[in-house]
Amino acid sequence: MSIKTQFTTKLLFQRKMRHLTQEQTAEKLGISTRWYQKIETGHSEPNLELTCKIAREFDINFSLFYDEIIEDDYNML
Repeated sequence: MSIKTQFTTKLLFQRKMRHLTQEQTAEKLGISTRWYQKIETGHSEPNLELTCKIAREFDINFSLFYDEIIEDDYNML
């Protein structure tokens, strides 16, 4: 699974678990709904600052979005 696909899949899952709309999530993050939709669909990528903000807002560890990628890199050593 690509990094982008992994991130968007987990982002969508986290939002839906909290019963939030895209609009509500965007408002909590302080970004436009359109930009959030692009991130969730994989048409845009959040920068590191926004990724950290998403993790804080959902009260999850930042690495949740990238754990498989990190694990794969570690196994290649």
